[in-house]
Amino acid sequence: MRNSDKNYLSILATIYNTFIDWTYLPEETDWESLNNFTAKYKVTNCQAKALAYLEHFPHSAIAGSKLLAVMSDDGIHASANELAELVDRNFITVRKLNNGDSCYSMANAARKAFKNGQAYGLKLMADCYKALLGCSLDDILDEDWKERFYSSAEASADHQIADAIEILGIKGLGPEVQDAFWVLVRQFAQNFTSPYAFRSIVSLQDEQASVQVQLKSSMGELVRLGLAVTIPIEPYDDTKETDRFVLAVRPVELLFHGHEEFIRYDKLSNQANILLAKDIVRKELFFNEKSQKEIDNLRTILSPEGFRRAKDILIRQKRNPGIQSLFWGPPGTGKTEVVKQLARESGRDILMFDAAKATSTAWGATEKFYRALFLGYSYMVAVSDKAPILMLNEADQLLSKRLTDVNTAIARSENTVSNILLEAFESTPGIILLTTNLASNFDDAFDRRLMFKTELSNPDAPTRKKIWKSSIPELTDEESARLAECFDLSGGQISNIVAKRNLAELYYDGDRGYNYIVGLCREEMETPVKGTSRKIGF
Repeated sequence: MRNSDKNYLSILATIYNTFIDWTYLPEETDWESLNNFTAKYKVTNCQAKALAYLEHFPHSAIAGSKLLAVMSDDGIHASANELAELVDRNFITVRKLNNGDSCYSMANAARKAFKNGQAYGLKLMADCYKALLGCSLDDILDEDWKERFYSSAEASADHQIADAIEILGIKGLGPEVQDAFWVLVRQFAQNFTSPYAFRSIVSLQDEQASVQVQLKSSMGELVRLGLAVTIPIEPYDDTKETDRFVLAVRPVELLFHGHEEFIRYDKLSNQANILLAKDIVRKELFFNEKSQKEIDNLRTILSPEGFRRAKDILIRQKRNPGIQSLFWGPPGTGKTEVVKQLARESGRDILMFDAAKATSTAWGATEKFYRALFLGYSYMVAVSDKAPILMLNEADQLLSKRLTDVNTAIARSENTVSNILLEAFESTPGIILLTTNLASNFDDAFDRRLMFKTELSNPDAPTRKKIWKSSIPELTDEESARLAECFDLSGGQISNIVAKRNLAELYYDGDRGYNYIVGLCREEMETPVKGTSRKIGF
């Protein structure tokens, strides 16, 4: 049961009249007032009497011996430790006299809290974030837990949670709506992307069913306020409901930004592969002048300071504070590698889309997959100090032209996925980098939403010379130039030749210098794909 807001000073007056002054007859004893007070402020009956006595004489300092006598009345023997606890919890103040005795008075802050029915003197939680990780659903629904949590947030040297509570107006919400909000916060802290789901109340105990019904109603209010969103997932066996509730991105950012320990990579791996910036090996890349300039511009934007300024500019323009960039061109031109190197240089992890994970035979599962993918990425951006990169490799698979003939269920499903992606491009913060060999297949609507588009063509001779010299330093400048002029190879093909040349150390005893490399180049250009006349491309 909740304690409604009351003037607890008046309850203290009732306690004084009932248990100390004996104004009432024994059969009129108001035990309810005493129980309300002790439950609200987590004190013993003896401590409640001491507080009632001090409030009755607000301008006097009461001797400890007198308070102990008041507390021990009616055959109950109070301990000095109970007075000491009230001092420790700042309910009362103590002043030592010259003769060694102690005198006590009500603390002004406690008197104010009693008057306004506010939580006070509760044992603080040492770490609010640890409290969220360790609490149960029953804890969240307990009013005293939230009171202690709010007090801890306000007392903490790190005001992030307290500021978030104030900005979001959480304390101004109804009690049940606050319950629902903190249920979702707990769900995020402990599970990251997993949504809060409701089971069929038929199989629950009456009390549990009542809690579920009330929470669900309050979740709807959170959605209306923009504090929560719904995502569809597979229903449980005992319910046909498919909507599940999760925190909206804004409260996640306000509450958890900078606390990357809450990112659950195991959950994200259900939608994408994770590549950490620290694990990316440095590789020198070479492009023609125009492409290099565009890559350098993007490199500047993705730097910590550059991205901060870019977001500010986009917000002033009332645009989504996100960067979307496409790298397109033939195979082997370094599209995937340039994304990795930009991530390594800017210290950003990569959430790499895996098309195989999106494939499902379950009806509607693909749409749910993409919603979960972009929600998980948005959470990563909200929590991370450095926004990670969402990489959509071979993006033409996702962003192809929408079907005009929607008479089949498959066509409608594919168009639904496209619409989900269009909305995600419009609203997802952070950095989305795409690669494709087939930019011409893109739907025009996607093309308009890409802020930057960089063509990575096959390298010209001067660029190929740089690649050869960088890959095999023992080549002379003249040899690198001859290889570049004689063999029109992509960067990927040159990389393959270099790998084969280095592996030849295991089985080839001859010289692996210029002439050997020329032979590998000829093989690379002359070897067709089996069953076709097409040359190998990378």
